[in-house]
Amino acid sequence: MGGARDYAAMNRLMDAADSQTDALLTAGDPAVFDVVGGGDFAGDGVRDGDGDGDGDGDGDGDGVRDGVRDGDGDGDGVRDGVRDGDGDSDGVRDSRVDGDGDIDGNGRAPVIICCDHAGLHIPARLGDLGLAAQAMRTHIAFDIGARQVSELLARRLRAPLLLANYSRLVIDLNRHLDDPTLIPAVSDGVEIPGNTGLTAAQKQQRIDELFAPYHAAYRALVDDLQAQFARPLIVAVHSFAPRMRGQVEARPWDFGVLWEEQRAVAEAVIANLRAIGEEDGGGLCIGDNQPYHARAPRGYAMHAHAQTRGVDMALIEIRQDHIEQAAGQRWAADVLYRAVAPLLRYAPAAAAGARRVAGA
Repeated sequence: MGGARDYAAMNRLMDAADSQTDALLTAGDPAVFDVVGGGDFAGDGVRDGDGDGDGDGDGDGDGVRDGVRDGDGDGDGVRDGVRDGDGDSDGVRDSRVDGDGDIDGNGRAPVIICCDHAGLHIPARLGDLGLAAQAMRTHIAFDIGARQVSELLARRLRAPLLLANYSRLVIDLNRHLDDPTLIPAVSDGVEIPGNTGLTAAQKQQRIDELFAPYHAAYRALVDDLQAQFARPLIVAVHSFAPRMRGQVEARPWDFGVLWEEQRAVAEAVIANLRAIGEEDGGGLCIGDNQPYHARAPRGYAMHAHAQTRGVDMALIEIRQDHIEQAAGQRWAADVLYRAVAPLLRYAPAAAAGARRVAGA
């Protein structure tokens, strides 16, 4: 696959960071990110050597480093002799047999799902950043429920998924490098002692070891998507607190769609979400650049990976009290699937189409 070279380069960057004797990340720390999708992403950030994205290193896709492969290729860890015939590891023989079981019939869907604030980890060398454990379970540390919704949505769309593994309090992967909230000293009124008084070198270390590898993977995914499809789409999943400190009234929005330059994409998602609310009988309150405006603060991912590259992005915020539990996460993923799937365009990129014709 065209992106494999990019992933290999990305992993070399990570290995170089790991080799530094004074590195922030140590052997006991998790990977900076995970890339999940299609079961065949070489260099998925887990670096388990088998490409299944579960980190166990034995290739059976079950997440247990037991050295046992199930032998029938379906990735379920059960040696039942049953293959589903399309390589997507779900055990279902889909109507399309394209080698990885996604819905486009040529091995990929024209969309990636990204979750910049999925993670809660803190590098061991930073301790707990001076915070109580309770604070790390709140919205200041991560986007509650967003990881689970992203996983469900990616599975439904058969799309590659990029998940950040470290807390936004260590470094916010969706902030520009000159943004004062990149490494926040205070978040929603809570002081972050481990982020106070950092030297330029300490800040740069977090950029080099966390921010740079994550966005190298992001670029590689977008590169691969652009090489295959004329109108690829990025879906960025975030979540927001129902009420910030000092706010009396709860925020009314169920979902928010943020945009800066790509008005048409945002309007399509907003219209679809509102229609879904009507169809389901309950109505949905949809924010148009609410509860935040895309320019305040200006998100890094939208600027770097979408607008400057001519790639559409749907940045969707979900109110956290809807997705704290599994049932709500399933509901939100279903709503997002219904809102996003109609926007997907499978027309190949010109170069990719020419290659397929030449190789036919």
